Amino acid sequence: MVERHKDGEIVSELDRVLPDGIDRRRFLQASAGGFAAAMAGCLGGSEGDGGSGITWRQPWAQEPTWSIAYIADLEGHWEDAGIEAPDVQAGEGSPDTARRVGTGEDEIGQAEVGSCITGLTEGQDMRFFSVPKPRALLGLIYRTDEVDSEEDLAGKNVGLASPFAEETWPIFPDAVGIDPDEVNADFVAEDAAPGQFAEGDLDAIYGALDLLGTYRDQVDDDVELGVTPINNYLTVIGYPLMVNGAWLDEDEENMEYLTGVLEGYSAAMKWCLLNPEETIDIMIDEVNQELEIQDRETLSSQMRWNVAITANEETRTEGLGWFTEDQIQSTLDNLSIMVDGSNDVPAASDIVEMGPVENAELSTLSDDEWDEVLSYTEEESAYFE
Repeated sequence: MVERHKDGEIVSELDRVLPDGIDRRRFLQASAGGFAAAMAGCLGGSEGDGGSGITWRQPWAQEPTWSIAYIADLEGHWEDAGIEAPDVQAGEGSPDTARRVGTGEDEIGQAEVGSCITGLTEGQDMRFFSVPKPRALLGLIYRTDEVDSEEDLAGKNVGLASPFAEETWPIFPDAVGIDPDEVNADFVAEDAAPGQFAEGDLDAIYGALDLLGTYRDQVDDDVELGVTPINNYLTVIGYPLMVNGAWLDEDEENMEYLTGVLEGYSAAMKWCLLNPEETIDIMIDEVNQELEIQDRETLSSQMRWNVAITANEETRTEGLGWFTEDQIQSTLDNLSIMVDGSNDVPAASDIVEMGPVENAELSTLSDDEWDEVLSYTEEESAYFE
């Protein structure tokens, strides 16, 4: 476990003297923020620099899907793990995020696994140190008035609703036992897919499962939708946490810091799993007020799906963020179809860093907490076999 700082003494004193209703962590952050802003004005410092000098890069904007890192900072989980929080920054998609970490532009990040694999085959230097989402947010959504099951796709029109879906599509027909040549599968922009699906131009969508609510809203009320996650057939992890290898190796203290990062992140995962709607509120109020104009049910649906791909029986007991080398190897084997030569895909043993998982105190869920999580994401979790 990472050694704790003495900052806890300050926090305890604030608990004693601050009036009821004042959150001592937010008080500390506001005070520190005001001091930093004043110093930046005097010294010319840049806005948004984290105190640790370490960047945590995420693929997209500040939305519920990427809330855990913000919660780890705002709710003090990284502070409790004894480290200064990394500077959480949004990137321009998973390929951009994987490139930044793989080339050493950023130290730590999280990206869709396919982009990581592509970067690794190009010689980028990254290692996986956690799998907070052991399931992929990828699967088949189909109109049951046109398609009987995932095996009934011969002659049907399937929209591949993301670059990752297009790259991995050949895996799905093979997994379910159908001939891909008999399926009319073509790329469709994610924002155009719901309309084409509603009009009946597409019989099925292969893409992100957290858009199920959007597709459901678009089709007629009498049309039921079927859902088949890719993980019902194959091991494909979601968004691993990755670290630049050169940065990790340059100083032994970096491993200690990375362990603290995982420990705090794991605690934030648990907090988000048990407080999903409050997590959305915090994201709206303190991270990205533009979320306020979005439909609340859409945000909640995204959150429920992310809870469903995060919480499974193994991580419930082994620890949130736990993973194995075998998980990574199975994913590499299953996604090797994405690259021209499977020999270019490294072995899992060359790209996993198990130190943080072995040394961090990962958060777990009790039976009652597990029941609470399943209750929140009952429908979404039911799709996974």
